[in-house]
Amino acid sequence: MVRNSQLKIGVVLKPLFLDRAGGLQTQVIETIAALRDIDIQVIKLTAENNNLAEISCIHIFDSEGTDDAMKWAKRLGKPVVLSPVIAPTWTGRKARKAELVSSFARWFTNNRVHTTFELEKNTIKSADRLVALSTAERSVLLSAFDADPTRIRIIPNGVNSVFFDARPELFSERYGLEPGFVLCVGSIYPYKNQLGLAEALKGTKKQIVLIGREFDPGSGYLAQTLKFKNVTHIGTLPSNDPLLAAAYAAAGVLAVPSVSEVFPLVVLEALAAGTPVVLTKNTALDIEAIMQHVTLVDASSPAQIAHAISTALAIPNDRILLSASVRDLEWKKVALSLGEMYEELL
Repeated sequence: MVRNSQLKIGVVLKPLFLDRAGGLQTQVIETIAALRDIDIQVIKLTAENNNLAEISCIHIFDSEGTDDAMKWAKRLGKPVVLSPVIAPTWTGRKARKAELVSSFARWFTNNRVHTTFELEKNTIKSADRLVALSTAERSVLLSAFDADPTRIRIIPNGVNSVFFDARPELFSERYGLEPGFVLCVGSIYPYKNQLGLAEALKGTKKQIVLIGREFDPGSGYLAQTLKFKNVTHIGTLPSNDPLLAAAYAAAGVLAVPSVSEVFPLVVLEALAAGTPVVLTKNTALDIEAIMQHVTLVDASSPAQIAHAISTALAIPNDRILLSASVRDLEWKKVALSLGEMYEELL
């Protein structure tokens, strides 16, 4: 239980971070709201808003590309918490190769060039506390980034209560879609593999519904995906919109065939609405109660994707049971756990 009601947390985000839509953005927004709900003050620190006189602790989200923010925060002498959100594809072997490349880059350029891996590793090792979303992410931090295990705390994401109260007819009636479709929610670009999903289900009568913004409108990726007649693009829906919750509830299955996912909020949201999930095997999501309702696939295999989706659609699901698997993942619990961790540092 958080005892210090005077906690004031400075949150550091990448430039234009909240101008985009995605799981990490939702995580940050929900985390800040939940912290404020338990009377922890949160200030978004920027170049213009950098009054640190009363800041108790600094929290940085994302370890990639935030090395300058970490150096700045450490110079201020404030405790620093980092939510790294590390891709599960990192392994010790891959890290050792990256270390060799980093060493060569420093030697060849007389220490003027530093690789992304080196900067990210330094950012991780500089944090006073690291927030891992799962035991799998913790393992990656230890094996690939040589993190101090005593500094890591495992705090899973939460799920907004709106998804537990989803009404499927709101979405079906609004967009004229029969319930039982294949839903894919997320930014639309090759990493999320919507085109691979469409190709896996081509020639079938399975309706694919995409919700999300095209990451690079000039790439033509969405247009290429929409050439398949069974694909419909709804556009973007806010993360707390009842229509998004209704879309999950109306779907027969959520497909997440990305290259990799850390702890995808879309999976929690779908299960809260009572819908099973087909997910890339490259994930750090490892909560047993959740994984009972998730089928892992090789995202590069159209046959695996198609088979898993067909199976999920064919098996009757107990929506109450699926919803119960994520009922304990409340954002308030996330905020309380973070508050206790902040207090450890004071």
